Amino acid sequence: MSAPELRTSKVGGLSPDLVSMEQIKQIKLPTEVPDEGLLCDIIYSEPIKDTTVNYVRNDRGFTFGAEAVGNSLQKHDLHLICCFNQVVDDGYKFFANMHLVTLFSAPNFRGYFDNVCSCAPSTSSNPSKKTTSS
Repeated sequence: MSAPELRTSKVGGLSPDLVSMEQIKQIKLPTEVPDEGLLCDIIYSEPIKDTTVNYVRNDRGFTFGAEAVGNSLQKHDLHLICCFNQVVDDGYKFFANMHLVTLFSAPNFRGYFDNVCSCAPSTSSNPSKKTTSS
C-alpha cells in the first residue's frame, strides 16, 4: 500500500480571482507582471497573522488570512500551499495551522535584512509530473 499523494500548490501568494489551477497553467511565460489581476496577486500577495480576514487589497496585490488559506485548500483540493515571495527571518515560516509555508531562498536579502535562507525538495513518484508554481 502506497502513501497518499500530498497535493501542494507552489505560488507567491493567493488571489480571490483564482477559480481553477488551470488558470495558472495557462499563463504564458516569460511575461510582464501587470499592476493588478491574477498574475500580480499570485506573485505579490502575502499572508498575515490576523486570522479574521479573508483578503485585503494592498499596494501590490492582497494580504490574506487563514480563512483564505482554508478556502483555497478546499476549493482546489490541496493539503499545503507553499509561498516564496515574503522575507522571513528563519528562511521559512508556517501559517494557518501549518497549511501554508513561506520559504525564502535569498539570505541577507538586498543587504538590508538579516534573514537566513531556506529550500525544500519537491518530490513526486512521477518525475515528469508537472507542479503548479510561480
